Amino acid sequence: MPINTFAKVGEFGFCTTYCEPYTDYTYINDGTGHYHVASYVVDGEGQAESRPTSDNSGAPGYVQELKKGNLYLLKTPEEAGVFGPYGHDGRGVWVRTTTEDTGMLQVLFNPIPEERKLEFEVVKGSEKESLIVTAEEKRKTVVCVQSYILANDKRIDTGQFAKILPGNTVQVQLNKGSVIIIVTSERMNIDEKMGLK
Repeated sequence: MPINTFAKVGEFGFCTTYCEPYTDYTYINDGTGHYHVASYVVDGEGQAESRPTSDNSGAPGYVQELKKGNLYLLKTPEEAGVFGPYGHDGRGVWVRTTTEDTGMLQVLFNPIPEERKLEFEVVKGSEKESLIVTAEEKRKTVVCVQSYILANDKRIDTGQFAKILPGNTVQVQLNKGSVIIIVTSERMNIDEKMGLK
């Protein structure tokens, strides 16, 4: 059974999920705060199968192997022929996550609202010691998914984040074991989206 933690950043949320060995878990990938648009596998490996229905009958769905150290966008390619009510972006699709003799630790990213577009960049301390992150027109958020980093000399541990508002810059220092994901959030008029305007 998966074990979860969830952090709401504002324009998105992220959850850390651990699937034990020999896990077989099915969920619907839908709803604001619940729709996963991307997954980074921190440790272990597994498989995600996308299907238009909750049962496992009929033709196989779209299967994605999930391996340690990789980021996966959770949408099905056009040629897979697996679509939810909104097309192939992954919303409204049933996902069956399985593991075998190895468990899997992953961080999942959920846009808020679910229609918001997010962009991702993975930076590993084993490849880069430092970088400057500048938010120009869109907000950027540095999420530490492994070990710790320094953001403007402030320590950010695993599961913590640093928001960078438009017009601001952050100097990030990484150690060899650290991994960060820089999330760029689409700007939206939320009042309009929720029908308040």
